[in-house]
Amino acid sequence: MDTFVNSNLIKYFLDLASEIAGRTGTESHLASDTLFNRASKIEKRYGRGWRRFLAPKRLILFCWVWIPCIVQAGYVELDISASAKRNSISEEEYTFNQSLTGSAAYYFFQGFAVELSYTRGLYVQSTAATNSLPRYRIESDYTLVGTDLIAAWGDKQSAFRPYIKAGMMQVTKIITLKPEGQESSVSVQEPKVVPSAGVGLQLMLSQTFAIKVGLDVWPNEEMSSPNVIWDYATRVGLSWFIL
Repeated sequence: MDTFVNSNLIKYFLDLASEIAGRTGTESHLASDTLFNRASKIEKRYGRGWRRFLAPKRLILFCWVWIPCIVQAGYVELDISASAKRNSISEEEYTFNQSLTGSAAYYFFQGFAVELSYTRGLYVQSTAATNSLPRYRIESDYTLVGTDLIAAWGDKQSAFRPYIKAGMMQVTKIITLKPEGQESSVSVQEPKVVPSAGVGLQLMLSQTFAIKVGLDVWPNEEMSSPNVIWDYATRVGLSWFIL
């Protein structure tokens, strides 16, 4: 009798979860029957422990905690952001850095997402002429391709959504040296895979759009290199949530 009652309870819970997730029709019944068969096998294998888990109070608590998280997940966030910075010592001596980033993140669970990003940027360093060296200009055209895991606080109804992220990125650089009055030389560096991290904040304009401000950091060399210098970029952009 216990097995029959708990089996019906399992089937009721699975049908309820399918209905909440919006799955109806033949596809929903097939999925429910498949999961029901698996649940019955688990019940036979684990006996009382599984039935204790399915006690009404525990089952209600499980549904109350996890079902809202699953239902609110499963959406995509598209971002576009830009960064620009200039430091000048004189008209001839300065550094300049600009970049444009596009990214797509899939929230597979409430507050957690996997993000793919692509960045194109240009770093320029200009120096003044000296007694032994002419004025020259160094241009570094770089490409960053990254994969990150994002943890965000709040949901699309929140006014503010802080987040942190960490992952890996591939860095590719093409460096051009342009001495004044001489021929330019080009150096193409081998792509490097380095760790990356970032923090940021989203100001929600609506459930669909948000203003995004973030800070990303990464090493300019592989971590095994003895001369590792950390690069960083502050970005401001717009986020679009696809429900």
